[in-house]
Amino acid sequence: MKILVVDALQYAQVAVDAVMEHILSTHVPEVIGFATGTTTPPVYELLARRAADDRAVKKKIDTLSVFNVDEYLGVAPGNPGTCLSRMKDQLYRHIDPKKVICFRSDASDPEKDSLRVMEEIDMAGGLGLQILGIGGDGHIGFNDPDMPWELETAVVSFSDSSRVGKAGFWGGVENVPKQGVTLGVKGIMNARSLMLLARGESKAEIVCAALEGPVTTGVPASVLQLHPFVTVVLDRAAAAGLKRRNS
Repeated sequence: MKILVVDALQYAQVAVDAVMEHILSTHVPEVIGFATGTTTPPVYELLARRAADDRAVKKKIDTLSVFNVDEYLGVAPGNPGTCLSRMKDQLYRHIDPKKVICFRSDASDPEKDSLRVMEEIDMAGGLGLQILGIGGDGHIGFNDPDMPWELETAVVSFSDSSRVGKAGFWGGVENVPKQGVTLGVKGIMNARSLMLLARGESKAEIVCAALEGPVTTGVPASVLQLHPFVTVVLDRAAAAGLKRRNS
């Protein structure tokens, strides 16, 4: 595991450098997985600018397929609260990926739709890099504490506390969908490389638990300790509790 700790003003730059190092070193078709949340927007903004300013970067991105790690269910795809709508706004409308692969928020059969998603990822070359944020309880994607780890994908019912945590994206907890679909822990771990992003002092305790605590389903992000190729980018506030780091 490579842990990069940087000043807050360098956070997005270092994260994008790491993403671009992966993208530019890849010589086969593959899928890059993205995640929404409060941690990732400045990274996506800078990645979009890099693609606009560098022809080689733009040409390489044009060969890639992109994927959203999770999605809400029971809402129209155009709803601005969906993960797809937010990714389009933050990144996809600024680049020109070969294909956008996503769970359908209006799927009548989410489990069947999940099979379609996994088939599309395989046909596009497999998940090369999955970018992740981390929730205050250690969740990655929509994989909440104590969910089973043997699932490639999962349809989840959000707890009341989970819906409260998502309320900011939906204009109030009463508007948060009750279900979602996510790449499961097994599906995440099947990616060839993983990147975890976190910033701010509010994430310091859970970052420490995930990266230096026991590997446990109670802290889903702790499973990343078992993956052979993980890059973690943290600002100094998020890394405050760590004992080890690369920089």
